[in-house]
Amino acid sequence: MRNRFASSLTHEGSGDRMMLLRAGVDAVKLHPVTGTGAGRFRAGEWVPDTAPIAVREQRGKAHNQLLSIAAELGFPGLVFFLMLLVAVARRMTLAHPAGVAGVGALCFFLLLSAVHDPLFQAPFSMALVLAFAVGVRGGLEAAVSRSA
Repeated sequence: MRNRFASSLTHEGSGDRMMLLRAGVDAVKLHPVTGTGAGRFRAGEWVPDTAPIAVREQRGKAHNQLLSIAAELGFPGLVFFLMLLVAVARRMTLAHPAGVAGVGALCFFLLLSAVHDPLFQAPFSMALVLAFAVGVRGGLEAAVSRSA
């Protein structure tokens, strides 16, 4: 794990990341409306043949969650996803501890999404949905207690 983080500070590590990001941008440019299809974007298929083998065989995404979503679903899919996040966030409240946890999970997700594809990892996705559910429940409990 330590080596992986250390490699992100090297030219090779950041260069590989830049190639993956560029692959996502290229896919969005070619398919801005429909994307490549849900689950069909593979960054390794969008890099030049001269890319390091680790990049060409990379089975992941673009190292940016929102860019990966746009590459797969186009801009309409990205807008829909962001609207979904806004709808979830609006149902959370900072007046309840569970709502604070949900908002914290959302902020963590957005920050991590800038440098990684957290939804590509199943355990993270499940934990995120659970945290959002707890946060929304806190918002509902706060609304019920205010109306009572």
